[in-house]
Amino acid sequence: MKRSTMALGVSLLALTLPAAGCMEMDPEEEALAGRALYSVSLLSYTVDGHAVALQESPDPAEAGAAASSAMAGAEAAAMASEAAAEGEEGMPTDEGPRNTGVLLDLLVRFRGETPLPGITVDVDLVDAGGTIKETYHEWVETRGFQSGDERQVELRLEADEFEDGDQFSVEWEAFVPPEDRGEYREFAEAGG
Repeated sequence: MKRSTMALGVSLLALTLPAAGCMEMDPEEEALAGRALYSVSLLSYTVDGHAVALQESPDPAEAGAAASSAMAGAEAAAMASEAAAEGEEGMPTDEGPRNTGVLLDLLVRFRGETPLPGITVDVDLVDAGGTIKETYHEWVETRGFQSGDERQVELRLEADEFEDGDQFSVEWEAFVPPEDRGEYREFAEAGG
């Protein structure tokens, strides 16, 4: 069964169980139901301080803004490539995998009543051929979110295997299979 179908089931569970007062959810079910109340999209990102154009729009409703952002990012990436070719200071000139500082600009939306302390977001490092090279499970603080909040959040990470042509993408799935929950902090915190 696809994760998106499972996410729909979790969303329905989150809405019906508390309303019906049927039973108490265990902490892991509460964390899963809480994740269903969030959405996350990637707005932009920089690699070693240089903007990179997104390959896909983060949200169809934001396509116009993403197109402008992508154009600006493409220009910045082109300038960065030219600078690297000229060997300007601060620009990577070596080829092959390298440790890279990445700053991701995310949009986090919350449509519940009581926020989780935070959520784990999957950030994928994807090669030029579209193959996922590495997935980072990154924690985003959501304490203090109010119902209907949309917040722009910065997320910093170090990527060990970044090569020229690689891209970053953010995957948000509310449902996390039981066998993967150990990699998600909200489940660890829910358990004790």
